[in-house]
Amino acid sequence: MTVLPFPADRTSLPAPPATTPASTLPSDGEVCGAFSAPSGARGRFTGTYRLERLRSEFGQLTAAGVLTGELVDVDGAPVALGSRRHTAAAELVSDESRHVVRIGPVDVNIAGFLVTVEEIEVTVPRDLPSAR
Repeated sequence: MTVLPFPADRTSLPAPPATTPASTLPSDGEVCGAFSAPSGARGRFTGTYRLERLRSEFGQLTAAGVLTGELVDVDGAPVALGSRRHTAAAELVSDESRHVVRIGPVDVNIAGFLVTVEEIEVTVPRDLPSAR
């Protein structure tokens, strides 16, 4: 495991970018969740999910991928950066133009913190470019 130190003087850190309110369900691999921060409050996890493959395990569709993101305390102080490979049960919904993979909610250990990640939705186009 790699531990990244954060500076004690947080005034030199750049301000986070302004965000617009997101829909209730993240899409295209964006993820968010919550964890118990060292301060004792509920911290926030934000990041991405990279879908690597879908497979069938014991008759259940599963999605294997990598969760990557930042853990932030309730006051906005960074706690950790981390990533974790994760396989979870998934649901696949398809229409004429795309496949939608729904995963979760799931509990994942990221940087030593148990993070409850909200439902993830990844959209995959039906017509993928051909490999040459």
